[in-house]
Amino acid sequence: MSDGLWGRAPADVDGLLDALAPDAARELRRAEATLWSAADPLVLELARRRLALLLGNDAELGRRRAGAPAIPRPQLDALASWPTAPGFDERQRACLGFTEQFVIDVGGVTEADRAALRATLGRATLGFVQALYVLDASQRGRMALGRLLDTRPTGAPRPESPVDDAVAPPAMAGGGCEDLWAHAEAFMRAVARCSALDPVTSELVRLRGAGQHRCRLCRSRRSLPALDAAGDPTIFDDVDRYEASTLPQRAKVALRLTDAVLTQPSTLDAALRAQVRFHFEPAEGLEIVLDVMRNAANKIAVALGADAPVVDHGVEYFTIDESGEVTAGLTR
Repeated sequence: MSDGLWGRAPADVDGLLDALAPDAARELRRAEATLWSAADPLVLELARRRLALLLGNDAELGRRRAGAPAIPRPQLDALASWPTAPGFDERQRACLGFTEQFVIDVGGVTEADRAALRATLGRATLGFVQALYVLDASQRGRMALGRLLDTRPTGAPRPESPVDDAVAPPAMAGGGCEDLWAHAEAFMRAVARCSALDPVTSELVRLRGAGQHRCRLCRSRRSLPALDAAGDPTIFDDVDRYEASTLPQRAKVALRLTDAVLTQPSTLDAALRAQVRFHFEPAEGLEIVLDVMRNAANKIAVALGADAPVVDHGVEYFTIDESGEVTAGLTR
């Protein structure tokens, strides 16, 4: 029903973001620009490129990010085989190992992984993990949106990606970690203020991400507006087995898109793109992807072992105010 509107959507990801979610677009770009001061920029650039290799993100591999240092050619050539290749120091290996676990299965991060990262990064550990979240969410979201907008036939060659050095990172007035997180939080609030998507679908998307990332805190919460809109709270029990459930097709398509972003955006093929375009207007489809990106901040807590639920039994309820702030611990 909405393919024509999708066809008239901007032909690029940033154009779509600027047109339909300008506040989120602005803060995402600011977070991307400031992340280089959150930890050793060379380690972060190695992580960015390793992440792109794992996701098959050729467009990101073809870009040079403003503020990122150049990787020495021997390391660049050996990045895919960093565990055994010479030329990587102990800190770089610890960070690359953590990056891979963060990207592939954040719920599998162990105490040994955390200890190794803290031993090599010290006080920069939090900044590094926060920067990983921005790198990971940004690449996944941009890949997914690019595929949703792609009108070329399956198998058509993709143009070479331009070097992206047009936007210089802003001057740092304080600690880079604080600057990065201020923009990351502003991005999350801006996404929370988006209102194209209905609250039930948004909550299904959130819970799917919570399960995939094994975030104990997120799984212990429920959205009050979504529960009120759903009427039957058991609808949210079907998230983990949604394909075999009685959820409506629109909800299943939203969760298929969610899974593609969460696992491997390159699996967002022409069939899924057609389903999304049929069931969702551009602003709704964009909001699903942005919700996945916003919710993926739970990977920081999971990676650092800080995702313990507040309640011992049952769930706690939350709502989001007009500014995008979450208020949890509510009763129903």
